[in-house]
Amino acid sequence: MLHRVDPFGLARNRLPTGATAQLWVHPRQLPARTLTGAYPRHHHDGPTADAVRGSADLRDVREYVPGDEVRHLHWKATARTGRLMVRDLADPQQPRLTLLLDTRPHALSADGFEEAVDLAASLLAASARAGHHSRLVTSGGRDLRTPGGVRAARLLLDELCELRQDGQRGGALVPEPLSAGRTAGGGLVVVTAGAAQLAALRHRFSPIVVLDLTAAGTPAALPGVRILGADSAAQAVHRWNEVLG
Repeated sequence: MLHRVDPFGLARNRLPTGATAQLWVHPRQLPARTLTGAYPRHHHDGPTADAVRGSADLRDVREYVPGDEVRHLHWKATARTGRLMVRDLADPQQPRLTLLLDTRPHALSADGFEEAVDLAASLLAASARAGHHSRLVTSGGRDLRTPGGVRAARLLLDELCELRQDGQRGGALVPEPLSAGRTAGGGLVVVTAGAAQLAALRHRFSPIVVLDLTAAGTPAALPGVRILGADSAAQAVHRWNEVLG
């Protein structure tokens, strides 16, 4: 803002100048290993509900739509149906990571929530930069899916900058995108204060790792779920790296 005043102080003028820009202050990122063993289990007959595409595994044969690559035409199906048919390809062996961040009020203290965001940033950024499909879900209902890469890591970090503790006190940890969604597969990491509500997800993700930031010792066990207790993001990442070797 420019201010102009005449020598006698009789007239004043203000002139807006310049431009504003949004500055993102990303959460702290700690060196974390990537979850390379998380593969969706798709090798079965018939179409799958998971729509990760881009490789050479035949997912289904469907009718051609404008924009499909001609090299994917399935000539036998085209001759049989009399319509142009294409191969719908997927990559079931591509590592994928879904991270569920507990944003419920009072689940974590204010300082604990900041540690949780730093932990989520460390794991998601490492996964995305390794080229893995990475997804951020919060108990408040946010759901951001990325295909992996440096730009995807930046999008995830930008999203984490805006997160606040939200929702109703005592609300559900697992939001509808995870509890009712059709897509699953890959590894699931949960940053929370407890794992009691995760039993229903055990058949949809593998492995499932819970990072409990309220249990520095040995937290209660849950069959099919690996629970790591820690009291800070740094300790949680250290334990995570130890487990992944």
